[in-house]
Amino acid sequence: MITDPLPTIDQSPIEKTENKKWLLVVVLIVLALTIGSGAFLLSSTNQLPSPTSTDQSNQTTPPQPQPTVKLPSEQLIWSGPNDILSIDISPDGQQILLGIHEQGSYIIDTKSKKTVAVIPDLIGGSWSPDGQQLAFNGPWISENDGQQLRQLDQGGYDVSWSTDGQKLAYIKYESNSLMIMDIPTGKTEEVITAEGLNAKPVWSPDGKELLYSIGYIGGRWFAADLTKKTQVELTSDEDIASYVAAWSPDGQWVAYDQNNGINLVDHKGGNRRVLTKDGFTPKWSLDNQSIYYQTKDLDKEGLPTFLWQIDIDGQNKKQIGPIEGINLANQILWSPNDNQVFVSSKTKTDYTIKLYSWVN
Repeated sequence: MITDPLPTIDQSPIEKTENKKWLLVVVLIVLALTIGSGAFLLSSTNQLPSPTSTDQSNQTTPPQPQPTVKLPSEQLIWSGPNDILSIDISPDGQQILLGIHEQGSYIIDTKSKKTVAVIPDLIGGSWSPDGQQLAFNGPWISENDGQQLRQLDQGGYDVSWSTDGQKLAYIKYESNSLMIMDIPTGKTEEVITAEGLNAKPVWSPDGKELLYSIGYIGGRWFAADLTKKTQVELTSDEDIASYVAAWSPDGQWVAYDQNNGINLVDHKGGNRRVLTKDGFTPKWSLDNQSIYYQTKDLDKEGLPTFLWQIDIDGQNKKQIGPIEGINLANQILWSPNDNQVFVSSKTKTDYTIKLYSWVN
């Protein structure tokens, strides 16, 4: 069966005009809705966090990294097969004086690392405060280049310059005597006689007092008043195995190591207190306000030594950095400006001197 197509219905002009009006109304409505939606979306977008921002109201702060210790730079200054028995630095910090077992003393330039002079057979050397002379066990003295040697006495060891450079303090172990020699006149004075004198005497900054130690393994520290001819003990009965003592720059205090810790005491033997319960070889800062020292597990070989600084009130303890383990407890030498340290250490084949430097 064939179906006829629907007949076409022609619209009148009036109907066509009405349809156009309704079409225009619909278009305007749609356009208005579109613009309104866009404005709403734009307004909503401005209220959202930016892509780079995060809402931290419900977040926990991640742990902050701990400050790291800046390692000091390291330089090898000297190495050799024989043990280093003594070490000293010139007042200007430009040279070091090494006493080498079975060889003598070497003067080493710290910048070029070259040996500039050798003094055979003599060890235990140290520079005079003005840097113009050297003193060795004996005692002997010479010019600062090792020339013009002359012997002042016999049997003297652990020689120490007075702060004015006019006197030497030293120990005669055969007679157990602590001696002082006036260099210009050659006159000697016995400060004390005691068994067990065992460490290099240490002059006070004003040259009026002298520290000395008595004991066979470590010792107890005393201060001799050279004007009043009196002595006072600085350590207590509980203090044992003390190896190093150091005057404060103002001469009012003494720091010493004992029982693997650092103590402070005034130069009259009073106001003794523990500064830190770890460490040894104390050294005062130039401003008199803090102490440098080192720590090490002495029962284990091959572990690094750590350098520390602590205020004299026990606050602000900080680690300067690790250095290679030392050979002897007292063979660590600070430069005059407190930002370099020379360290004697031992490898499997050699003894060495290394220089560690950092910025305070």
